[in-house]
Amino acid sequence: MRNENSQKPYIFLSYASEDRARVNIVKQKLQKAGFASWIDKERLIGGQVFGTIIEKAFQQAAVIIVFLSHRSVNKAGFFQKELGWAEQKLFTMPEGRIAVIPVLLDKTVKIPAFLEKLQYIER
Repeated sequence: MRNENSQKPYIFLSYASEDRARVNIVKQKLQKAGFASWIDKERLIGGQVFGTIIEKAFQQAAVIIVFLSHRSVNKAGFFQKELGWAEQKLFTMPEGRIAVIPVLLDKTVKIPAFLEKLQYIER
């Protein structure tokens, strides 16, 4: 569960591309607090098979932050795949271990059922 560059556990940021600006604000705050994070636009390079790289980073992350907005939960695409991975990760962790943190970008967003039992953060 190490970031290859910093050798510290890192946080994977899962979001829809339309929400990138808001997610970057959180990413900067995490950096200031001393946390390493993994975000696709900074880690992927041209020519990589992005799905494979993203899945590996997701699986190796210490914690997943899932950013939920009306756009992200209602849009077909890679974010939906990441939600599926988050559900699997959540159900393979011991009880009480924080593995997935939902962040609501919209106060009225419909939270996916598997995340409903988790305490969320409003942003």
